[in-house]
Amino acid sequence: MMLLWLVLHTAAANRGSHRNGQATPAPTASDPRVRRADALNRWFSMIEHVPARARPLEGWTVSHRRDIQGRMRLVTSGNAKQVLTGGTYRNQSIIVKSSSANHTRDKLGDAVHLELVYLEALRGAPGIPELLGAWREGEHVWYAVADGGRPIGVAGQPGKGSKATVLSSEFIELARHEPLKLARALLRCFRSWASAGFLLDDFKAQQFTLDGRGDVYLVDGPSLLRAFPVGAAVYRATSHHRQKNNLAPPPSDCATNADCPSTKAHHACGVAGDCEAGARGAPESAGLCRAGACVAVGPWTHVFDTASRPWLLPGVVKYAEDSAPRKVLDRVMSKARLADPAKRPTFDAMLAEVERHI
Repeated sequence: MMLLWLVLHTAAANRGSHRNGQATPAPTASDPRVRRADALNRWFSMIEHVPARARPLEGWTVSHRRDIQGRMRLVTSGNAKQVLTGGTYRNQSIIVKSSSANHTRDKLGDAVHLELVYLEALRGAPGIPELLGAWREGEHVWYAVADGGRPIGVAGQPGKGSKATVLSSEFIELARHEPLKLARALLRCFRSWASAGFLLDDFKAQQFTLDGRGDVYLVDGPSLLRAFPVGAAVYRATSHHRQKNNLAPPPSDCATNADCPSTKAHHACGVAGDCEAGARGAPESAGLCRAGACVAVGPWTHVFDTASRPWLLPGVVKYAEDSAPRKVLDRVMSKARLADPAKRPTFDAMLAEVERHI
């Protein structure tokens, strides 16, 4: 019965609803996340078309590269973004990013716009790096964020593949001695963006960092789900060419799982060899048809993910020295891995259970 409820609800997502059984609220200024996303969209449009009139948003303190001290060095240059480290601002280590130097189709960058929406809309939430400011240099938008620490691990190979993730020594040490606090940090991070309607399907350990205080951050902007208010706000405010990573609800009609969309291979884990040993994807990630409707991905999908990747909660359990927290996390994970999305706990429920034992 619960699965039927979720499937019917998924079909309703095409009309603007999501999992909690209530219509998705229309994007309004009453939701601060939507208000900040709208402000970012207006700024990005201005910096793209009339850069001289663009003004820093509230809370931005860095507005040009000259505000940054230190000699920065390029550490990553991918298809969409380039990343520089080594800079400081007010004695704080920072990361500087921009659209990739060889990104010619849209030099300001779809990926940059999406990441700025993520950082600004969720400003101040646990696990979201602090956006210090953004500016334009030539044909590229640059932005500075607080340094969130070192990656929690490194995937054995880029993209999909079966090589095991190597966890960082900092992650392993914290898992040994304070496993529930590490689990709490992971779940807080996931709750901040997944519950706001963001979806991370470029799913690998180096997207997350761990700082010296034990906080976990998602440092690479995830995709948006259009059925949620922030995704809807971005969809109505931006041009169609910038909608690639603003995902529409799945089709409401299907006959088999093959009729339903899947996420990226190394997130869905639908075929042997797509993911490392011990990793599983939520059934809806690979495409799930129930009662004639495709089941949508959403926060419930990432609930499953946290319990099904060797470098997330299972990695904490693996290295925890005390059996008591291992038992707590085993109970949490067993519920999170349920095949029926409607029967999985929320992030709030998972956190409540973990915090009860800290």
